[in-house]
Amino acid sequence: MGHRFLAGGDYNEKHTHCGSRLVTPRGRELLKAMQKENLMYVSTGESTYWPSDKIKVPDLLDFGITKGIPAHNIQAVAGFDLSSDHSPVLLTMHTRITPQNRPPTLSSKTTDWVTFQNYINENLTLKVPLKTDRDIEDYVHHLVQIIQQAAWFSTTNPHKHSKQNNCAAALKQKILDKRWLRRRWQHTRSPQDKANLNKATNELKILLNNYKQQAIQTYLESLTPTEATDYSLWKATKRLQ
Repeated sequence: MGHRFLAGGDYNEKHTHCGSRLVTPRGRELLKAMQKENLMYVSTGESTYWPSDKIKVPDLLDFGITKGIPAHNIQAVAGFDLSSDHSPVLLTMHTRITPQNRPPTLSSKTTDWVTFQNYINENLTLKVPLKTDRDIEDYVHHLVQIIQQAAWFSTTNPHKHSKQNNCAAALKQKILDKRWLRRRWQHTRSPQDKANLNKATNELKILLNNYKQQAIQTYLESLTPTEATDYSLWKATKRLQ
């Protein structure tokens, strides 16, 4: 299928590596083939097969297999619109890295635990009668709220810098071509393939240097000593010093 493809379907195999709950002989064979050919899988991580037999257990059988496509550029989502016993898997391919949302947490490295302890000591009431089930449930709910509020009060939210992958299409294609030539030379060890690899490597170095110089020039032109850019010129000068 070439050095870059995306193949999805019902592979009717199970392996925990792909997100299934167990491992079958066919799943082991598929994993060996994927490792041999340097393939990657894309799945939802959730069950996609819903058997009508109550004895059978739902499991993940439908996913995609890719080669030459970064896994972080593909997102898999299960759809539940159809009435089949298999949930359709929708694969979305992005030109940029898809941002992954971090799971919510109560604390972080910026949490002030002294402030956290003081907040709980000041707001938690201990002299509460716990005679009925309702009293216990209400007090547990109150305790959870105090812990959450203490964590939010003692944790500062650092400024998040959004990083975008603005790599040009020509540069991406040159990187992919160079990687493909390297893999080809590693298999053939041909002098001609080595020459093509060296040529592609030198062209990539020149292209990367041009993009780097252009990025530096754009950054320098955007610096100003005004409040509109948060005094970026003075901050850049301070870093240099």
